[in-house]
Amino acid sequence: MEPLNNQEAREFIYQMMLGYQKRKVENRLYSEHDFIPEHIITTYYEYVTKPEFRILIDEYKKQFIFNEARVEKNTTKEEQEGLGKIYDYIQNFNFNKDYFNVFTTSLILHQKLYSCCPNPEFGGTL
Repeated sequence: MEPLNNQEAREFIYQMMLGYQKRKVENRLYSEHDFIPEHIITTYYEYVTKPEFRILIDEYKKQFIFNEARVEKNTTKEEQEGLGKIYDYIQNFNFNKDYFNVFTTSLILHQKLYSCCPNPEFGGTL
């Protein structure tokens, strides 16, 4: 098979899915000549362009923080930056290595939220 570009690979996968659905209707799934699932998986991993996970996280952060600011009108620019720091912290948290305690972690998140605000030393205090 010649190399496919991203759009061709997506179309090829779509056509294979239609064939797979037809085989299901005709009760011909799982025969020894059925290579459709393997071809779908192979085509996807070899040819389809997948977004970088970091880009997805950054886009989520941007949209969520934007919507949070629309809902909660008193969110300042500094708090929005702090929300970004919270998401970075959560994204990089490793439950296997990092210490997790609901109380100390909530204090850390509170510190991060207000870390860009005036007087950030008051964030995360009881």
